[in-house]
Amino acid sequence: MGSWLTASDAELEAEFWKSERKINALREKLREEYHRVHFFRRVMLRKKILQAAVQKAVRG
Repeated sequence: MGSWLTASDAELEAEFWKSERKINALREKLREEYHRVHFFRRVMLRKKILQAAVQKAVRG
């Protein structure tokens, strides 16, 4: 039983999956970066809130 794909079809499909893997890798990188940045922002926000609370307590 032969494949109905021609050589160029097979090459196109291989290219497609290659680019699909690249896209998925980039998506994963973006997701990681997004979480890293938002984690950092939450930490900084907590720090600012704590500093404000401490200053308010110190000043009375």
